[in-house]
Amino acid sequence: MDVPGRDHILFHPANLVEELEGCIALGSRIGILDGKRAVLSSGDTFKRFMKSLEGIEAFHLTISEVF
Repeated sequence: MDVPGRDHILFHPANLVEELEGCIALGSRIGILDGKRAVLSSGDTFKRFMKSLEGIEAFHLTISEVF
């Protein structure tokens, strides 16, 4: 919401915040990559997420931020 030039939120593999522009990176754990806080196992987690959505047209998403 309120991301300039964006109408939708995408889910995609990413590890670092600079790889995102309002999108959501999926991962199975948080860690450090190149000395920065990162989402890890993003590629495999994204594949499992997409597989779980097969046949689903819409879903409700609640985002919580926990540090």
